Amino acid sequence: MSYLRRKVINLAAFTIIDTVLNRFVKLFAVFILINFIPIENIGILGLAGSYLVFIQLILVAPENILLRKSKDELEDRKHSNSLISIFINFNLLRNVCIFLISLIVGYALFQANILLFITFVALVLNLLLESTQELIKLIFYVNFQQKKVTKINLLNNSIFLFSYIFLFFFPSLVTYAIILIITQIIAIFVWILVLKSSLSFHYKYKKGWTKNIINNLKEFSFWQHMNTSVMNFIYQIDPFILSFYVSLSLIGIYTIALKISNFFFLIPMLLQKSTTVHISNKTDRIAVKNVLKKYIGIYGLISIGQLLFFIIFGKLIIHHLFSQDNIDPIYRLTLIILTGISILNIFRPLISITVSKMKLRSTFFYVYLPSFVLSVILYLLLGYIYGMYGVAYANIINFSVFSILLFYFYKNHY
Repeated sequence: MSYLRRKVINLAAFTIIDTVLNRFVKLFAVFILINFIPIENIGILGLAGSYLVFIQLILVAPENILLRKSKDELEDRKHSNSLISIFINFNLLRNVCIFLISLIVGYALFQANILLFITFVALVLNLLLESTQELIKLIFYVNFQQKKVTKINLLNNSIFLFSYIFLFFFPSLVTYAIILIITQIIAIFVWILVLKSSLSFHYKYKKGWTKNIINNLKEFSFWQHMNTSVMNFIYQIDPFILSFYVSLSLIGIYTIALKISNFFFLIPMLLQKSTTVHISNKTDRIAVKNVLKKYIGIYGLISIGQLLFFIIFGKLIIHHLFSQDNIDPIYRLTLIILTGISILNIFRPLISITVSKMKLRSTFFYVYLPSFVLSVILYLLLGYIYGMYGVAYANIINFSVFSILLFYFYKNHY
């Protein structure tokens, strides 16, 4: 096994461990919160959280271009420090602008409910502080140091969970908001210390850094953000389309099926990140194609394995974890949606190669935009004719067409 392959396998393994631990911590934190604050406050938290979708649309992350950098480029510490400093400048400027806009818009929307305003502002600030941490985590990730990221996340999550002890004494949404912000600030200081000690990072201010960011956004980050936003929209738009045609109870059944099927995105999405890093470190086209074939085989085995697992154990899982009623329609809908997701998951390595080796602007216009338009048309048309099952089957067609367009784009442009 080659040195690079061992590095990529370790990267993927620690990414999966880290993500599973983070998911568990968040689930446990929500369980504690629900048991310590009134149900009305949970509703306020949910409402404030729903507005974050619009914040995420403008949360562009130019640092993602680091995924395209080879290890040799990143090992040049002078160049690396200069590049990271530019991203820190942009991160701070972007976050300050978004926070000020959120304060103004939040006050205009929620001045009648001061608790809703406080919660919204706290969630926005939490999101922005997390984005700063994500920048630092990405730096470690592309340097093949995900093991260190996992250890630091474990420490920060432990501090976060321990701070929940204050909810025993002051059970309120304001206490939760304070815990959220303080623990995020502590986490950022921890990450800065680790960045300086482990990667010898020294901040360097460089004149004209905005020009570098603008070029980055034009060539890569803006288009990657657009591609990601389109895919998220395709993932999430079907319940909205379904609301035109069926009752709330049927939308509820469909939503449960959608949430179950989304769990099967997790492993392929995590592997896709390490796949992108692996391909970025390959310079020879034949080597890239050989690696790509192997990855498609691996993703195919995972996707088929997940589908078979759900076919065998799906009804049992639904019965014990999600719903005591409507088991058959939830199972059928999940199986249909999961079939579409499995098709997409098999071809995820092609997404990695577009991110690491190809022009994302072209990918947007040749692959993502046509897929988006087709998805909206099919969801509307099949939903009108066949209801929730029509929308579910639209997933299979949409993800199949997306995969075909992606394959032909790769064949014609690489």
